[in-house]
Amino acid sequence: MARVAPLQLRLVSPDWVDRVPSPAHDALTPAARIAHLRRLPDSYLGVTRGPEDYEGNEPRSADELVADGRVALDRLLDLGAFGEVGPDRFYAYRLELDGWCQTGIVGGVHMDDYESGTIRIHEQVYAERARHLALHAEVVGAQSSPVAVAHHPNRTIATILEAVQETTPELNFAMPDGLEQTVWTIDDEHTASVRSELQDERLYLIDGHHRTAAAAIRYAAGGPPWMLAALFSTDQLQNRAFHRFVRPTVEAPLDSLAAIEGSESGRIGDGKGHIQIYHDGEWLTVPHQGARRPLERLDMWQFEEYIRPLLGDDATVTYQMAPGDEEELLESVDESGQLLALMTAVTMPQLFAVADAGDVMPPKSTYFEPKVRSGIFLRSLA
Repeated sequence: MARVAPLQLRLVSPDWVDRVPSPAHDALTPAARIAHLRRLPDSYLGVTRGPEDYEGNEPRSADELVADGRVALDRLLDLGAFGEVGPDRFYAYRLELDGWCQTGIVGGVHMDDYESGTIRIHEQVYAERARHLALHAEVVGAQSSPVAVAHHPNRTIATILEAVQETTPELNFAMPDGLEQTVWTIDDEHTASVRSELQDERLYLIDGHHRTAAAAIRYAAGGPPWMLAALFSTDQLQNRAFHRFVRPTVEAPLDSLAAIEGSESGRIGDGKGHIQIYHDGEWLTVPHQGARRPLERLDMWQFEEYIRPLLGDDATVTYQMAPGDEEELLESVDESGQLLALMTAVTMPQLFAVADAGDVMPPKSTYFEPKVRSGIFLRSLA
């Protein structure tokens, strides 16, 4: 049984919506995050930034980083960037970007459900990153980045959200990147229905695996049992692919990959069941090898298992979300001399199958957009 609960939250003050809410962290390079903070020093990125997000890329210890985050948040609170703490409430949260609109419920999910597997995960977690985020939560003492959780479509929940969106919102504003965000209070009369309708659902963590693992670390040490989350119906979500950029350390990398059974020169098919690879003006199409389990049918797993090992022990891999303009993507790898492996986006049924099987995908397997943002909701962890 899944447990969800209304939470006591602050909302960013309406006068601060053009300064505090931050862009999606992993959609920006470190240089772009530095530039954003230089332009908007009140951005919540100042609370969450990492060592690469400082001018001059100064080395920073973990303790210095989280202490800086606490100072940045205290400054925002002193300036009145967030309103007063509200009573226990659910909120409706709508995100609109490039013609796509999704609306969910912001509230709390229980860490016991994460530990028991009622909240299913699908991506690998790096322990060091989770430990750092746990330290950040402990020192900063607040959470402003809701993890994104999916549930199967529910008519009652949809009806509640439709009714709430007819009322006056608490917040409505657009980000510089075009994302429009709207927040409504869900009246107390709907609270019991939200809790009861979701209690029999199996929930799926779609974004925020490391933040959730960090919350579990703190919960095991006596920390809070509830975690800030935005819950969306699966029919409200869209996933995009993370392509793989590789700097191979072998000569003629396409020749090495051509040894994989069934590989053919050229770009063949639509990419389903195959991985299309581009290097130095040429294409190679590599079919999936021996896929049996749901996990093994994903391009990302096939890449890690069969392709990456043939590109050299010291080959470096970076990730880029699929842009709208493929010509721009190819120009980028031509300029850098890298190899490009195109990934097919994971579908929601594939994600459910992997999560239900208890498997985890390689890092950067999913990119759900639009992203839930930081600096809108604020929850004290004291």
